[in-house]
Amino acid sequence: MIRQSSMSCDERDRLFRSFQQRKFNPKRSVPAVSMTTTADISRLLASRVKHNADPCCKAKVTLTHFVIKAVGMALEDRPTFYSAFHHGEIVPAASIRINVPVAEGNHVEYIVIDSPQSKSIDEIALFVASEVALIREGKGRFCSKLREGLRTPRALRAVLSMSSKLYLREYNRDYGNFPITNFGSFGVESGIPTIASPVISALCIGRAKDACAQLLPLTLVLDHRCIDGAEGGRFLGALKQSLENGAEKLLPEASRSAF
Repeated sequence: MIRQSSMSCDERDRLFRSFQQRKFNPKRSVPAVSMTTTADISRLLASRVKHNADPCCKAKVTLTHFVIKAVGMALEDRPTFYSAFHHGEIVPAASIRINVPVAEGNHVEYIVIDSPQSKSIDEIALFVASEVALIREGKGRFCSKLREGLRTPRALRAVLSMSSKLYLREYNRDYGNFPITNFGSFGVESGIPTIASPVISALCIGRAKDACAQLLPLTLVLDHRCIDGAEGGRFLGALKQSLENGAEKLLPEASRSAF
């Protein structure tokens, strides 16, 4: 694949600010509900330290990589969470595509990981690292798509935005269908991400706290037109259990470790 030449950071700042303004316009606002839980990730972090110290380790694993995989596993039986809400209908997605924001300059760019539940932690870590490198070079995939959109005639863009199937396929492929944002990486204890249709739900990771155990805040926000609070609570419960007790599934090497 031939990539476009890089843009300056100021140019990308303006491009992504314009995208954010379009994405969060009032017509796409969501009647959202949010809920928060905490997961004891002490065992998981111990597994991560051992994994990253292994000379055969293919990639340095972070907490975000674990959450990406755990979210993928929790979403498998909950297709509504990663579906789209468009023109008053819930439209199923073909696969789970996690959207991870990456801070760059004065804007945020995006990495999209397809079907993380079927990937190893090393595969997720290597893919994220390669995508971050492209973003740092000004050659991020999503940035390239935004630039392509600028060259599309205005009339054609209007037609594409009105075509439900084509619009959703493009949006799902390029932006993903379940955002995970890590406020904890900035030292923020927790937060509530904003979502706009067609996205139905998203997760925020807060800053892990050491209070006799490593406690990780997890905040889910969802479109209440599509998902009830009870189902959101069950999703958070499944995610919490996976992070607390599923180390051997998230990182197979952990099953050979003694805790």
